[in-house]
Amino acid sequence: MNLGKSILTGLLLGLSACATAWKGPATITTPSGQELCAKHHVPLVTAKVYGAAPGLVAWEPVEPVRRIQDRYPCIRVDPTTPMPPYFTKRTTETYCPECEREYERDVKRLFKSR
Repeated sequence: MNLGKSILTGLLLGLSACATAWKGPATITTPSGQELCAKHHVPLVTAKVYGAAPGLVAWEPVEPVRRIQDRYPCIRVDPTTPMPPYFTKRTTETYCPECEREYERDVKRLFKSR
């Protein structure tokens, strides 16, 4: 019985650790100068994205989505294709592909559960 409680406790602690906000730096730099995601230790990717048009008030995500964003230090926030009239200002953004994948997975789970 104690082994079962220990396993259950370990699983619950592991799951709760995954749901906490990232508290460290967003990136780290290797001795050779390469910038990595501090959470996943993978190289960052730079992509062309489309930011908000000048004068547009930024979208503020709902609280459950904000909590998911806080778990991943290097996610891409702007779309990679223009979305007139809102996202038309072309720029570049650097992000971690692992943070991005996990963030998208968690947001899909959030909306499936509603």
